[in-house]
This record gives sequence, structure tokens and C-alpha cells, in this order.
Amino acid sequence: MLASDVNRLGYGDCKGLTNYTKAMLDELGVETYYTVIYGGRDIRNIDDSFSSVQGNHVILCVPDESDYVWLECTSQTVPFAYNANFTDDRDALIITPEGGKIVHTKVYKTEDNLLDTKATINLDNSGNINAEVISKSYGTQYGQHEGKENFSVKDQVLAYKEYWNYINGLDVSEMNYLNDKDSIVFTETVKVSAERYAAKTGNRLLLQPNLFNRIDSAPNRYDERMLPFEIDRGFVDTDRYEIKIPNTLQVEALMNPVSIETKFGTYKASISQISEDTLVYEREFIMHKGNYTKEEYDAFRAFWLDVVKYDKSKIVLKPNS
Repeated sequence: MLASDVNRLGYGDCKGLTNYTKAMLDELGVETYYTVIYGGRDIRNIDDSFSSVQGNHVILCVPDESDYVWLECTSQTVPFAYNANFTDDRDALIITPEGGKIVHTKVYKTEDNLLDTKATINLDNSGNINAEVISKSYGTQYGQHEGKENFSVKDQVLAYKEYWNYINGLDVSEMNYLNDKDSIVFTETVKVSAERYAAKTGNRLLLQPNLFNRIDSAPNRYDERMLPFEIDRGFVDTDRYEIKIPNTLQVEALMNPVSIETKFGTYKASISQISEDTLVYEREFIMHKGNYTKEEYDAFRAFWLDVVKYDKSKIVLKPNS
């Protein structure tokens, strides 16, 4: 579509909206390049042999000294220069005055793709909990969380119940969001409660301290893996929960600290008692980007199975004598 038609009609597809944005920036003297790319969660490169039809999406490239800024002109909500999870880390075809060139889009580093979750949790004698959870997401993880603020309240509640589906009877009482599009940080503050989260056995309570960021499934098992595999985006999850216990309970057994290091990633988890009524659970899970052989798949799956196991670790509380 002509830029004038997009302006007059108020709509356009990715090609029309990118051309429209380019036309406006041209008027301001800002150099930009119309860019053909394969968009999607799975990473796919433009084929430099041009043996087939290329691309399924169009974005805008702004040259910036020795680098490029990538603009997603179709979205009305994405922050400036944010292209994670859809057009990141792949070869694209930019159309310059000198002709077409293949360049690589922004790669989001593992350490930049952070989900940091902190919580204050109150536990009572019956195993009921109420908690305030504050999560901050960055990099690729920002794009996996920020969409909630555009949901209806009903769908926001349903999203948390699905995200924490291992907490039976979860009640979500309050949700607040801060979307910092300049720094590209999304902050969620959520208040929740649940009855009998900690299981009673006799006069003891069994508590799983990883309440809010649990991996509960592993990749599929194959009798004979036929293909190599790829971790296309690395990430980091950090968690710290303060668990307040009533003065009628005391710790009988804590989980032992866990530390696992593999070529695929690392996992650390621990819980400590910092006062008579306060336990602190800490966890760090790092997954590395990489390409791996089919022979390495079983070791990769074993690592995930360990994460699932330790994420479900329990501690034992008993009554004060």
C-alpha cells in the first residue's frame, strides 16, 4: 500500500505499515531500510542462495553507526527497538540504496533474558498461605509476560491460575503492573492465597518452598533420538522467597542445598532459617543457548528431570513442644 493510503485509511499490513513508517522517517531525514524477514517464535534465516520465496514478514531497519536498530511497525504496543521472540537472532534481507544485503538481527544474551521473582509468604498452622509476589521480566522474558496487562481482569486471573496450576484452590486478590518501555522491564505485583497448600501428615506440615516458579515437566523421552536439537534462546530465572511461619511451628527438616552444573545450564536451590519465624528459599536456573547432537539429548533430559525433582522438594514443620 502507498504510505498516503495507509495514512488516509488508518490501517495496513506489515508491508504497508513498514513502508508508512519509513516514509515518515524519510521526511525527517532518518535513514531506514525496508527489511524482509522470517518472523516467528522459531528462528529461521533468509537463505542467501535465494532458491525459494523468501520471508513472511517485513520490519524496518535503522542503521546506527556499526549496528542496526530494528523496528516492529505492525505492533501498537511493543517498545521501541524491541524484537525478541519474533524477529530476533536471524538473517534478514535489508533493502539499501546500494542493493540488498543480508544482515543478522539482534541477539538477546542469556544474562539479559531474566525473570526475577521475589515473594513474601505467610503460612498458618493449617497449611494455608497468603503471599505477595513481585516479578520483573527482562529481554525475551519481558515479551512472555507483558501481554497480561492488556487482558481483561478475568483473563489476568485465569493466566495466573494456569501459570501456578500446581497450587490448588489459588485465589488471586490483587494485580498491579508497571510496564517500563524505556528500560524494557515489566513488573508484576500479585497478591494470592490458597487453603491447605502445605500438606498435613499427622501433626506435621509438608511444605514445598518453591511456590512461584516451578518446572513440573521434562522434554519427551525417545527410545532412539534421530535428530540433533537446539536451545534457541538462553535465559536466567532467579527466585527469593521469605516464608513466615507461625510461632507454634518449628523446622524439623530442611532440604539440602542443590547445585548442578552441565553444558546445557546450571541449577542452584537452597533454603535457610534466618530467624525463628522466617525461612528464605533461593533458586537460580540458567539455560544456555546452543546446538547439540542427538547423542547429548539424554543428558539434557536428565538435567531437566533433576530440575523437576528439586523444584518439588519439601521441608517438614512440626509443632513446638
